[in-house]
Amino acid sequence: MAKESKTKVLFKGLKRLSDDEKEKAEQKKLERKNKKLNDFTPKGYRAKRMGVYTFWTLFIGMFLFVGLLVVANATSNAEEVEKVEINKVTSQEAVVFAQNFVEAYFTWSATDEGIVARQNELKRYLATGLDSNAGLVVDGLIWSSSYVNSEVRDVQALDEEVGQITFYVKSKLTKGEQEQVSEKYFVVPVAYDGKTFGVYELPKYTHFEEHTTIKSVSNKRLKSVSSEETTTLNSFIETFFKTYADGEREQLNYLLSKSGSIEGLNGTFSIKELNQVEVFKDEDNDTYIAFVEVTLVDPKTEISTKSNYQLTMTKSNDKYIVKAMDDLTGKEIKSKTAEEISKELLIETQAIEEADAKAAATPVSAKSEQ
Repeated sequence: MAKESKTKVLFKGLKRLSDDEKEKAEQKKLERKNKKLNDFTPKGYRAKRMGVYTFWTLFIGMFLFVGLLVVANATSNAEEVEKVEINKVTSQEAVVFAQNFVEAYFTWSATDEGIVARQNELKRYLATGLDSNAGLVVDGLIWSSSYVNSEVRDVQALDEEVGQITFYVKSKLTKGEQEQVSEKYFVVPVAYDGKTFGVYELPKYTHFEEHTTIKSVSNKRLKSVSSEETTTLNSFIETFFKTYADGEREQLNYLLSKSGSIEGLNGTFSIKELNQVEVFKDEDNDTYIAFVEVTLVDPKTEISTKSNYQLTMTKSNDKYIVKAMDDLTGKEIKSKTAEEISKELLIETQAIEEADAKAAATPVSAKSEQ
């Protein structure tokens, strides 16, 4: 019985081994079949697959290229903005520095102690190696100076770190009992090293043209308007300005092409009168342009002032509305000729000479009576 059991166990073991071998054989056969299927490539498959790879490669490459361009442009723009920001020689800080230097420069006492005090004050501004008196010749100096005021006339950047600031300077010179006022145009050379400002070379005097060279500012492409239309427009303009000065916001919005585009004076001024109204038509934009001189009056003080306005108007649903106030696009600036400037200066000089001659001819007794 025991022998039979051992035989059964052995038989079962051999059968299991045989089944395992069969299973392995089937597995190998299946793997060979799958390999054949995998190795089989339909006609054109490789070309299609290569095309897909090529397309996506080019697409991704193009995307990366565009992205790099955008980043490069953004970096370039950022650098330009940064350059503007770091150009400190034209900044308000540079102007204040230069103005403080001007005050120190034009302040001295014609004594040894006064000259030393001025030198000590100027040390804060002058670059290393510059004349401690900043160019002022102190040998034989007999006039003392006190700074009165100064005004900026020009600011120029010669480089990112170097500039020139021009001032109109008024100072008072004294010598004993004598006094005289000095008015000069003074150029301060300013440098910036990333930390502080400094005067990098000796300052100098210059001349600055105070008389404007602008002759007139006019608007291009304007045509005259018929008298009938002008009358209607003048009436609308008068209504607009009265509403602009004293009306409620809703009333003003009714006269505008876009609500809220113009803020009224909210009663701070009233319209006294329209002194002058000139209306033209801009045919290129199908709008009307009005140049208006208005007299405004402060209701609290009754002080009157004259102001110029420019209205841009259009017609909508048979009524006029205001598109903009003081839209200055399309302006044409005309400059005076050299001959016109010379003529104005000559007239001004002659007037001064005549006034001086008249004052000199007036008897002392008459002056005291005046």
